[in-house]
Amino acid sequence: MTCREELIDLECTTYCESTPDPDPDPDPHPVYYDCNGDHNGQAHMAACGCIGGNTGLTNCPSENDPCDGVRKGNELENNAAVNDAINAIKDNNFETGRKFFLSSNTAGGSFQLGPAITSGSNSAVDLSPFTWDPSRGYVIGHMHNHPQGNAPNPSDVMNGVNLAQMGSMPGISFEEVNLYTDNFAAVVVTSNYVYTVTIKNADAYKAFQNNFDQSSANQTWQNLANNYYTNTAGATIQEAGEYALLSMYGNAINLTRQNVNSTSSNMQLDINGSNKVTSTNPC
Repeated sequence: MTCREELIDLECTTYCESTPDPDPDPDPHPVYYDCNGDHNGQAHMAACGCIGGNTGLTNCPSENDPCDGVRKGNELENNAAVNDAINAIKDNNFETGRKFFLSSNTAGGSFQLGPAITSGSNSAVDLSPFTWDPSRGYVIGHMHNHPQGNAPNPSDVMNGVNLAQMGSMPGISFEEVNLYTDNFAAVVVTSNYVYTVTIKNADAYKAFQNNFDQSSANQTWQNLANNYYTNTAGATIQEAGEYALLSMYGNAINLTRQNVNSTSSNMQLDINGSNKVTSTNPC
């Protein structure tokens, strides 16, 4: 503000004019919306999406935890109903499956095992459709047997909901997608082993889903398994299948294995520097 005085008609009059503030103070209380859509909220973007504030998520879902697959496998297969189902199907000559459910779409939902689904075939069982509603249940995975004794293949790994599609379904929240990925498990039972596949890295898993072609992926898996079996002294058919699966999806999934009559003994399977399958317990 600048002012001057002028003498007009023998009276002294003061005139003032506004001038721009050369260094205005910033607004101490800016208005904005956070990534959760909350006015002046505290949520922020992280690698897994929007967390903090009113999202209900304080951290990204645990990923790449070396113990995660073993822990989930043991917890699942120590469930009495799942253990009974494993013993019921381990020696079947045709594939029999069951779906895994949560009782609700919140973290407090309890685990439930669906009824037996019989295929009449020794190579496939239909575990569709995926459901995520209170009337049909919240599907978080599945189990079935492999009468031919082979390890899990790409169809077993990807036989679940497409995460990108789930995230775009009306009424399904970011937290619900995380709930699914945190709890997803695919269990494959042979007469000797119980394999458990869980999601290690949701972003990598989603990328594989988006480019998944079942016929092509299964053929790649078969080729890798055949090469490993032929070129690795002492390799079994099961080990060859494990190697093929980890070669294809090892950065996206945990693959664990335990003897069919064991409990709390899952071992994490990896490929070591010598290009061989190893089993360890990182917990």
